Amino acid sequence: MKNYLIISGIVLVLLTVILSGCNDINSLSSEEDKFIGTWEASEGNVTSTMRFFSNGTVLQSILGQNIYGTWEIKDGKLFTENENSGIATFDYSFSEDGKTLSTHKSDSGYLIYWIKQ
Repeated sequence: MKNYLIISGIVLVLLTVILSGCNDINSLSSEEDKFIGTWEASEGNVTSTMRFFSNGTVLQSILGQNIYGTWEIKDGKLFTENENSGIATFDYSFSEDGKTLSTHKSDSGYLIYWIKQ
């Protein structure tokens, strides 16, 4: 009986540890969750696509080139980082329906309107 209680206790502790880690799998805030998906912007004849993933990675496709990087929301700003352009900081806002994302690059003032696909 004593061995049964010890084994049951060990199994219970292991299950608690394993299951407590599951809470972090989808720990995006509702604000971060708005970004997840594919966004498209056009300027003249150039179309750019941004894909935000829930694991904090981003893929930008422009002029046939794929640029991989990371993204995060911190202090109400969007931060992206990739090999080509380093860290970029954006002010951002969403339309009421969440289908349009406006990004305003903090250092250059460059404004882009992205449409959710």
